[in-house]
Amino acid sequence: MSSSVQVAIAAEPEFTTDPCLTCDLPCRLHPQLPESLAKTISDEPMDGSVKPYKRHILIRTGKGTQWEERLEEVPDHLATLIQDAINAHRDSIGYRTIVTAVEESDDWHPEGTEGTDMIVLPDMLRVSDITTGNVHAITTELFKPTPAEEGSENAAVQHLQAKTKPLTHKAVVLVCVHKKRDKRCGVAGPMLIQEFQRVLASEGLTDDVLVLGASHFGGHKFAGNIIIYQNGTGIWYGRVNTCHVQNIVDKTIKEGKVFKELWRGQINGTDARKQQGWLGYGVGVLKNTIGGIFKS
Repeated sequence: MSSSVQVAIAAEPEFTTDPCLTCDLPCRLHPQLPESLAKTISDEPMDGSVKPYKRHILIRTGKGTQWEERLEEVPDHLATLIQDAINAHRDSIGYRTIVTAVEESDDWHPEGTEGTDMIVLPDMLRVSDITTGNVHAITTELFKPTPAEEGSENAAVQHLQAKTKPLTHKAVVLVCVHKKRDKRCGVAGPMLIQEFQRVLASEGLTDDVLVLGASHFGGHKFAGNIIIYQNGTGIWYGRVNTCHVQNIVDKTIKEGKVFKELWRGQINGTDARKQQGWLGYGVGVLKNTIGGIFKS
């Protein structure tokens, strides 16, 4: 089988100009962090503050105000179970994978399912109907180093074939809102999400860009923290405030340009292109279902 998943090799970003709008100082147009929190934001250099990784797994569960401080230590939490499955096969996977919870919206529930969604980035795949009962087996199969046989009776294989679809969005913006982990992100994150939603609506991009509140992914001292996944890569920004959002939409999301002042780093997908199994081969129904993600 010759189909392989398209994971972009991280290229040198194209940097652009000052990310901030011409706001007054202090800005009265956009909501800002309280001074008591703003003065605790680190002014250290951010370039190089992202540890190398190849994939990012999201699991939709709960809300940022409810998540425990360290989700990875909560027994039987979906994020913990996914990370346990990845850790068990770390040597065969061969690269670092981040696991993050993302918020459910108030009106969100997958129609006709018992579980939740797993999102695989930068592949832009959604696996639905994930539960505590099946998540370990599905994650293991997802990262399995050898492709499954077509017609397999393995329940995890059948689930992936039936429940994997491409995201309909062109970009995903993750915003850290993990309040119990760090109050700065817990306050800054919701303000950024609200501003992204406002700007995207005004630009007619609501259906093209998915904005999600996320649990800890590193660098709280640089709040607000966001990651933008699109076109096979992931751009990390820190010290983002609401004054930046319009220009981030205009320059980074629309044009693919990166603001050096906000730059923390990016995903590095080089070795992930060697991955086999579900992330390297389109098998049977899966290949037909996700179509453009795979290239013969």
